[in-house]
Amino acid sequence: FDLKPVKGGTVRGRVEGLPAERAGRYYFVGCERGVVSVAAALEPDGTFTIRGVPPGRWQLKLNDQTGAFLATGEADTDGEPVVLTIRAGGGGK
Repeated sequence: FDLKPVKGGTVRGRVEGLPAERAGRYYFVGCERGVVSVAAALEPDGTFTIRGVPPGRWQLKLNDQTGAFLATGEADTDGEPVVLTIRAGGGGK
């Protein structure tokens, strides 16, 4: 079979609505699809950038340093950067 390199895209966004009691914790946002996973740390201003994401539709998950699941969303890179806002608390988009 023939393997061809694929240029990865970028998923960017921000988290809104982090509860005050969670301030100061370390958070990360991960892109998952099947067995492939790519992650990035959440910046202090609530933004994130995940680089090298293969094209396609991805499930995004926000977790804190304890592993607590806080929110989810979806992004479709198609090789192009995507802006996504994840609303924390309630576990929704």
